[in-house]
Amino acid sequence: MLLEEYLKKIQNKENINEVIGVMAALTAGMLAVTALDAFKDFMSKAARQCFALQGTDRSKCMIKMRIEGTRKLVMDLEKRKTLCRKARKPEKCMMQMDKKINKQKEKLKMYADQFKVITMK
Repeated sequence: MLLEEYLKKIQNKENINEVIGVMAALTAGMLAVTALDAFKDFMSKAARQCFALQGTDRSKCMIKMRIEGTRKLVMDLEKRKTLCRKARKPEKCMMQMDKKINKQKEKLKMYADQFKVITMK
């Protein structure tokens, strides 16, 4: 069933909470995608910024940018996680957002380890 048909079906006053839940879930999903798109845009800007550098300097620059971008992405996802309270199944939404946040935190640790290896610190 298409979303539009579903929303028409439940558009009476008795089912308004269900409509709100569906819209909140869709909004949370779209916001997570928006956060990832912003991260990709940030990384393409970082690649242009680091383009002129050579060798390990370029690697350091890119890893610094990945760390900065991933930190911003984690903060953005955590802010957007608050929308889960309005979802029809808030626990499920929170679990999915936590999964995305933890995945990015793992990447952040990996980038920090890579930076330590390159800088030998």
